[in-house]
Amino acid sequence: MIKWGTILFAIGVLLASCSKIQKKNSTEEDLTAKQMLQGIWVDDETDMPLIRINGDTIYYADSQNASASFKVIGDSIYLQGSASVAYKIDRQSEDCFWFHSLSDEMVKLHRSENEEDLFVFTSKRVEPISASSEIIKKDSIVMYAGNRYHGVAPHVGAWIETPLRNRIA
Repeated sequence: MIKWGTILFAIGVLLASCSKIQKKNSTEEDLTAKQMLQGIWVDDETDMPLIRINGDTIYYADSQNASASFKVIGDSIYLQGSASVAYKIDRQSEDCFWFHSLSDEMVKLHRSENEEDLFVFTSKRVEPISASSEIIKKDSIVMYAGNRYHGVAPHVGAWIETPLRNRIA
């Protein structure tokens, strides 16, 4: 009887220690899954870039949302911003990332193949490049008291008035 009691006790201790090891592994960060998430992710329905993941930070295309650090643990992604939030991951591969939103809607993303999607995540405005190498002046001709006046703005904010020689009668 003592023999069977000792065997059952040993099995119980063994099972308890195995469950602790499994719990410890389930709380460790999945670095492989985190590495697969690196890049720009685009919404499947709208083809609009939604998030950019670089290192351990998620950047949102919407400038109103602040960036947040994240961890992938088990089958969930945990965002640590002003408040910690967890999203259940349904599917993850090199080119596919599906998860449930807080309202339990399925968000389906795919990896961006367009290099220009990176501009969505920059806060700097892109300056247009002129196709002409000539300086373009903006000017106006104003009639006042029978005289034509020529206004030239060679630079933004500057305005020069010069009377024209031709007089309209």
